Amino acid sequence: QIHKSFFEKSDLFFVCMLRPLSFEIQKQELEIEDAQ
Repeated sequence: QIHKSFFEKSDLFFVCMLRPLSFEIQKQELEIEDAQ
């Protein structure tokens, strides 16, 4: 596509791949209580 100016609207897509720091799941009771 050719744009006439920098301020015309375009669709931008970003793809991110995330990796966990560890595979241990730590349950946080405070967050569970807040969610209920």
